[in-house]
Amino acid sequence: MQVYGAGMYGAEAGGYGQFVIQLCDLQGEQVTRGGAPLAVTISNDDGLYHIKIHNNEDGSYFVHYMLYKPGVYQLSVRLNDEHEVVVSERSV
Repeated sequence: MQVYGAGMYGAEAGGYGQFVIQLCDLQGEQVTRGGAPLAVTISNDDGLYHIKIHNNEDGSYFVHYMLYKPGVYQLSVRLNDEHEVVVSERSV
C-alpha cells in the first residue's frame, strides 16, 4: 500500500485535507480493482473522526476530511480491519 498527498501531514483547521491510497499486491504491483475494506480515522484527546473515502474502483482511494480546530492528531489507515498500515502525527 502506498499513501501519498499533503493531507497525510496536516491541514489547516477549517480547510480540507486530502490524500490518496494506492493498494499494491504482495509483489508490490499496483492493484487494479477496488473493493478492499479500508478504514481511515483521525483521532486526538477530544475524539475520533471518521473520514470520507472514495473508492475509485481502480485500486486507488481518494480520502478527504475537515478538522475544525488546531491540534495534534493521529492518522490511522487500516486494511481489512486488522493491520494498521500507516500512523502519523499531525498538527493542524
